[in-house]
Amino acid sequence: MDELRQFKNLYPTTQLMLVSLAFGTLLLMIHLVLPKNEFVIIIGYFYVILTFIINFLAAIILIIKLFLNLKEYEMYVIRLLILFANIPIAALYFYITIITF
Repeated sequence: MDELRQFKNLYPTTQLMLVSLAFGTLLLMIHLVLPKNEFVIIIGYFYVILTFIINFLAAIILIIKLFLNLKEYEMYVIRLLILFANIPIAALYFYITIITF
């Protein structure tokens, strides 16, 4: 229960990053167990597109907030970096998916 309380206290974009990472990892694990399952590939494809759009919009919101609150510049840059941490992870997952399909 304490972990859930800690998760709720995180900034929404950090929560978004963690949820995106968790579901992406789950889809990768399912793909590794069922490597030739086209349904899993299609779900993963649409998940990546949806996640990209949502994370892109969240990044735009953070950038707008950054310019509106320049006194809190460092906090917003850190949140952006946390959000952008999913990009190399998604690229790695994509590479793993391609070589195992």
